[in-house]
Amino acid sequence: MIRSRFAARPALLLALATAAAALPPVAPRAAAAQEAQQAQQQSEQVQVKPEEAAEKQAAADPRVKAALEKLKYAFTVNANKAYVLTFTLKDQKRTQAVFVNSSTEKYGPVEVREVTSTAYKVKGKIAADQAQRLLADNDRRKWGAWRTVEDGDATFVIYAVQLPADADAETLDNAIDAVMFTADAMENEMTKADDF
Repeated sequence: MIRSRFAARPALLLALATAAAALPPVAPRAAAAQEAQQAQQQSEQVQVKPEEAAEKQAAADPRVKAALEKLKYAFTVNANKAYVLTFTLKDQKRTQAVFVNSSTEKYGPVEVREVTSTAYKVKGKIAADQAQRLLADNDRRKWGAWRTVEDGDATFVIYAVQLPADADAETLDNAIDAVMFTADAMENEMTKADDF
């Protein structure tokens, strides 16, 4: 059983985390870092001119817009053409930003989109014990995974779910819930703050 084999080898988990941290970032990760910074600065947003907002929404994926409108969610569109949603978690009086990417990638015949939410950021590189905590949490997740994205002198910890680009509104809603609640819980556990 894979779970027991890895649970018995914390040194292997640490080695995997160290190796993953040494990998060079890929292009989509740069957008994720920008989105993470955007989530942190959401309370300081500048008003967008209506013509700029219309231009951004026109270039964003209309399938996402239709699903979000069906769900009656309020959203904005950022410079990366991602849909940005900010939720208030009623029970905890916390907020969490979620990004639904307009950009998609192909994996064989499947067109895939990501839904992400930033949990927290650290100055410099993520510590080994934090990487091990995220890897352990990945093991129990059924949909999505943790990633770290380095941007300058900061590292963002982001939870991401991949789903078919043409997913229906209910599936998208489930993905939004998965990243929102998972990222917020980790942010609360690791920082006790509500920055994202």
